[in-house]
Order: sequence, then C-alpha cells, then structure tokens
Amino acid sequence: MDTFIWPVRLGSSGQIEQRVQTNEFGDGYMQVIGIGLNNQAESWEVSATGYFGDAPDITPVREFLDRHRGSKSFLWTPPAGKAARFRATSYRLLPHGKGVYTLSWTFQQVFYP
Repeated sequence: MDTFIWPVRLGSSGQIEQRVQTNEFGDGYMQVIGIGLNNQAESWEVSATGYFGDAPDITPVREFLDRHRGSKSFLWTPPAGKAARFRATSYRLLPHGKGVYTLSWTFQQVFYP
C-alpha cells in the first residue's frame, strides 16, 4: 500500500464525523445509535504550494493523486493522529503567477474489512 509522504499545509481544521441514527419519542426521550462498525471518519482540507519541476516541486504530489485516481486508498497520518487509509477524489490547481501554484484537495478517511 502506498503512503502519502509529502509535507502539506493544513486548512483551518479537520472534520471528524460521527454517523448516528436518532429516534425521537413523544415524551422527549431520544434513542441514538451509531451507524455501522466504523461510524467515525475524518476528512482534512490540505494543500501544497510550489512549482512544477522546480524547488519546491509539487509535481510528485500531483502524480501521486493522479496515480490513485480517487478510487485507490493510501496511508496518511493526520495531525495528532495515527496512520489510516484515505482517498482524495479531486484536487484544485490555483496559479499565482511566475510558475507558482497551489494544489489543494480533501483527504477522506475510508475503511476496508
């Protein structure tokens, strides 16, 4: 399994989503259960800024994302977390001029049996 190893700039924060199902009763009582075995997943907005073919080179990052094509997961360690499987289904490319670009994407945690 491939590992994403490049340094990235994090967005404002990661999001931890906990999927639950809620059943509300007429007397104010509420029943809440977690959905599935892996009902908590993380997503992170990340980016890298640099050049294509010059230092700091972001070409390997783009090639890594293209190689996985949004469907193949890879290992990545989020801040204050442990390595887990993630996917990136799309990315954005923002030109700043003079050959400088910001490549940004979202890492979404995925699970396998």
